[in-house]
Amino acid sequence: MCCRFRKTMHIRKLFTSTTVAVLTAMMMSSCSHEGKYFKMEGRFRHINQGEFWVYSIEGNTGALDTIRVQDGRIVYEKRISSPTAFVIIFPNYSEQVVFGEPGKSVSIKGDATHLKELEVKGTRDNELMNKLRQRISDSTPEERKQIAEQVVADHPKSRVGTFLVARHILQGPIPDYPLAAKLTAKLLEAQPRDGFLVRLDRQLQKIDQTSVGNSLPKNLQAMAIDSTQVDFGKIRNADVAVINAWATWNVQSMRQQSMISSTARSSHGRLQVLGIAIDGDREEVKNSIRRDTITWPIVSDGNLFDSPIVDSLALTSIPDNIVLQKGKIVARSLPTDQLIEKLNALLGVKQ
Repeated sequence: MCCRFRKTMHIRKLFTSTTVAVLTAMMMSSCSHEGKYFKMEGRFRHINQGEFWVYSIEGNTGALDTIRVQDGRIVYEKRISSPTAFVIIFPNYSEQVVFGEPGKSVSIKGDATHLKELEVKGTRDNELMNKLRQRISDSTPEERKQIAEQVVADHPKSRVGTFLVARHILQGPIPDYPLAAKLTAKLLEAQPRDGFLVRLDRQLQKIDQTSVGNSLPKNLQAMAIDSTQVDFGKIRNADVAVINAWATWNVQSMRQQSMISSTARSSHGRLQVLGIAIDGDREEVKNSIRRDTITWPIVSDGNLFDSPIVDSLALTSIPDNIVLQKGKIVARSLPTDQLIEKLNALLGVKQ
């Protein structure tokens, strides 16, 4: 992990969100009320003091929060307006999901040395995930697809299926868009008012327009956070370009942006970059840009996944990316290490 990312994470640990992000279509199902607190508390063996981090895959909490460990115990509360999949990041940067519901509490029991054995009690989704956690951890990407299909078939009203589609099908080594579209449609039949699924279904229907082999759409328009118009002609005409979707609340995306930054600096101008920040708090995005010395255009309109540019490019997850060579899409949605390998190969950099 690069030094810049470590520095960013050290700074990020000092911040705890005190605001709720702008509500978007991801929260359509509960926009009629202000939400209720969700609480998780628990105890971990083999860790006495420290910090975990937490974010939501839906982005509806708007921030990367800190969970403090005292005497092996944690307590975390968050006001939410809809069911939310919280991802806890541990000091070794491994992650586990906890499903939250407005007004509910869950208890967590875990061992810091065996996190795939984490046990969460308090909701049906967490009970289901307890049965799957180790199986998922020990499985191959193809096996995870099979697990996701089975969960959606057996539990179409569960948020576990939504999480598996978002994390293990769309963010797998090779995203399987047809399968993701099929399972999302199935989940929507059982959860028609779930805003996250509505948005995901809409974007997956547009994925063919920005799939590998196509040219970047010509009618794209966006304003950068510094109030300048994004020059998409520059992106199309570049030897190599990458459009990178990230968020200040998402650890993987911050690492991906940091790695892109290193690659861009060493390319001596041959790599053009456009960043799209999926954040509700534009000031936090500006702070992040200053901290990490980002020099390329960043689009941040505060609309999260409801942003027109996100919709036009069918960006379905965080992080997400589209790689271009002379305006033609040559790859998309690559994991960070594969993304950097692809960029270096296109740039002719020997590794």
